[in-house]
Amino acid sequence: MTQAEFTIIGILKQKSTHAYQIEKQLQKENLKDKVDLAFSSIYNILKKMLRKKLVTSHLEKNNKLPDRKVYEVTDLGDQKFTEYLQQHLSLPRTIKSSFELCLHFSNFITVVELKNALTTYEAELNRMIQKQVQQITKLKTNDPITRALYNRSLRLWQAEKQWLKELIIMI
Repeated sequence: MTQAEFTIIGILKQKSTHAYQIEKQLQKENLKDKVDLAFSSIYNILKKMLRKKLVTSHLEKNNKLPDRKVYEVTDLGDQKFTEYLQQHLSLPRTIKSSFELCLHFSNFITVVELKNALTTYEAELNRMIQKQVQQITKLKTNDPITRALYNRSLRLWQAEKQWLKELIIMI
């Protein structure tokens, strides 16, 4: 199961719905930052999921508008979702990073260019940290998982910022 399929099934497990509503839920639940899932690809992914029997669909009347195709999770889709969820919550993973790949080859630019790039990166980290602090302050939920997700990102960025400062000093 792909990350995109997992995300779509997670949304469909909340409520059977049509593709446009899946896009709206991605935005509403702030999942766009966590998964690379463009609106235009949702339909193709749903078609693949139908072929894999992870979801089913049926047409639903929509007043004077054309009928809409509504998707729902199958038992197989539910099983694969649970397996993916348990597997990815159980084992830490290395995140593939363009930043780390470029840092590996940074010997092909000057030290000044490298420091300039890293300083720009640090400024962007600062912006992200400030934005996340604002979002945490505005959270209107006491749900511990939601709060933990926001705090996890904040803490990771803060740790990365500290690591980055140390790297710039070493260079």
